[in-house]
Amino acid sequence: MYADDTESNMNSDIEVISSPKGASGRTRDEIRAHVNNYDKKELSRDLLIQELVNVETRNNDLLNEFEHLTLNVDDWTIHAGRSLYEFNPITESRKCILLSLKDLTLSYGDISER
Repeated sequence: MYADDTESNMNSDIEVISSPKGASGRTRDEIRAHVNNYDKKELSRDLLIQELVNVETRNNDLLNEFEHLTLNVDDWTIHAGRSLYEFNPITESRKCILLSLKDLTLSYGDISER
């Protein structure tokens, strides 16, 4: 399942690390309850940065726990002709971690045209 609980064609044995609660373990409603008095733009930026740090820390901790990882690379071209690549290490316990999502169009051109 994806983080937003929508159906996926992923193997059901693979646990996706992202979750609706995020790496900090708090739901969006719990976070909102603490931040009602802040400027929305500043708050959004600060929350996104903090959540990114939490997710990266958790992912790095998970990656350091395992000796063997499988790297899954998925690529696709969107209608605008941009080539997107997703890199996912899969741990020995079958946990899939979104390591990065990159637009490599400018670096390598559209791979589908080669």
